[in-house]
Amino acid sequence: MSNAKTELWQIHEWETAFFGISTARITVSCINTEDLDSILDECQASGVRVVHYLADADDDDSILAAERAGFHLVDVRMTLEWNASMESVVTQTDLILRDYRVGDLSRLEEIARTIYRQTRYYYDRNYPRERCNDLYAVWIAKSCQGDADRVIVAEQDNIIVGFITCQLSPDKSEGTIGLVGVSAEARGLGVGRAIVGEAQRWFAAVGVRRVRVVTQIRNIAALALYQRCGFVVNNVGFWYHKWFR
Repeated sequence: MSNAKTELWQIHEWETAFFGISTARITVSCINTEDLDSILDECQASGVRVVHYLADADDDDSILAAERAGFHLVDVRMTLEWNASMESVVTQTDLILRDYRVGDLSRLEEIARTIYRQTRYYYDRNYPRERCNDLYAVWIAKSCQGDADRVIVAEQDNIIVGFITCQLSPDKSEGTIGLVGVSAEARGLGVGRAIVGEAQRWFAAVGVRRVRVVTQIRNIAALALYQRCGFVVNNVGFWYHKWFR
């Protein structure tokens, strides 16, 4: 197996361990049919069950290669950016916005288990539904336990109704919004706008120049929220999965 080929894909250790399914991820966004066929041969020889591929939406050859190889489209990934500016931040709200506390975790996990049904794991029916729920509960837990630089919690009448996780690049020039969650009973009440606004305020205050967030094209509510908060789309990718039977 040549180095050139192995550099095009890798075993995704975390997903493999979490789902108990040997999972590979293609590491380039553009690929030709010859290289893709070689990757799939290598993956099968290595005992891989499923291959994930995030294709550049602008590269028709890559999309055709994936479709011809039997990949299934499970998501359209939208990346949005905001050029940080304190002047453009809207934070007026009656909610209490504060940092995460240890006692919050069970409530955050409860919310996270029920609100991400538009993601690619749910649209790939090979993944057990309950395990998909667990994925986002684990994600928010890991964020609260140090993976995120800040976790902001929204309270209304002493009940947690939302959260947002914030990550800084090593040089603190760029920021990333990871998970954004609003409880089902609090939707439509301005919670999302409030917590995104507080995250923007914090990013701007610590000197971040640009903030990114990723969502799904089918998540119309999230796209509308980020655009109202000044984010603009700057990249589109197609998530494909291929299972070996």
